[in-house]
Amino acid sequence: MSDDLVSLRMLLVGATPVYEERWRFGVAQASLPIEFETGSASAAKIAFCRTDFDFCVLAHGLDDVDKASVIETARAKRPATLVFASTQPGSPRPDKTDGILAVPANGDDACKLVGICVRAKMPTNVLVAADSETLRVVVRKILTASRFNLRIHEASDSSDALD
Repeated sequence: MSDDLVSLRMLLVGATPVYEERWRFGVAQASLPIEFETGSASAAKIAFCRTDFDFCVLAHGLDDVDKASVIETARAKRPATLVFASTQPGSPRPDKTDGILAVPANGDDACKLVGICVRAKMPTNVLVAADSETLRVVVRKILTASRFNLRIHEASDSSDALD
């Protein structure tokens, strides 16, 4: 990663004022600057038209129709926005989301959840070590198709991998 200043953009959709305040606290404690917006599903669709977001969190109280609508809008963006659903324990993951997050009980919980979102968006180094070039090409192709930001490195043998 370079020494460039990094900032991210987060959109929280459908949160009550209490949960919005918890997420605001979490964003304020983040390890890097995060521009934070919040609003209803209809406001989110408008926000997606005017700017790009790195990640979007769908609040647990958002109904299924609004969730689907926001997810569809987020998926249409390029580059793709990571979409997380904040859910109660045991709830199923909504279709076409990148992951689920717990409903934050307090600001400290929200801080941990924001950290998860940030790590999902930041580049991750991946080493593909295999003596078969064909296998490395196939794995690279699969990883390149991921929504996550991956820096893929290859090694053709064990000494190459150690280097």
